[in-house]
Amino acid sequence: MKVMKTSLVLAGILAVAFCGGCAQKTTQPKEIQTPEKCKDIMEELLEGADGISTDTKLFYGEEKYEEFFEYLYETSYDRVSDGAYAYASEAVADELTVIHANEEKDVKVIRGHLEERVERRMSDFMGYKPDEVEKLENAIIFVEGQYILMVVCDDPEEIVDKFKEIDK
Repeated sequence: MKVMKTSLVLAGILAVAFCGGCAQKTTQPKEIQTPEKCKDIMEELLEGADGISTDTKLFYGEEKYEEFFEYLYETSYDRVSDGAYAYASEAVADELTVIHANEEKDVKVIRGHLEERVERRMSDFMGYKPDEVEKLENAIIFVEGQYILMVVCDDPEEIVDKFKEIDK
């Protein structure tokens, strides 16, 4: 009888241990992106940055961001889990984009669409404001994990360096 009780107690302990292990597998890892992280990153990048001129900002979750996303980047909004976009509205090429890809496989696709965006904007600016084309020629598209950063301004390296220092 004592052996049977001991066996039942051990079986119960094992069952709890196995269930606990299952529960751990279904919890989300810490590094899951939460919306508004890109907004915070953008604000930090723009703070004190003299080499970039932006007067309009759009953020993931805002209706206008979703509307513009597919138009600007020519890719599906479903590919991102967070994002922020800042640009100059007065015929200046300056632009800052921070995107967190939904999945790792989306990073390459989004990066390609950002490269195409820079090319399209270069063609546009050549026609009416050629002095801004140099910014587009020197644009940087930088990838870190599932983050994609696009910087168009006089000194894009400064912004990229700040981005590398931010705790994501």
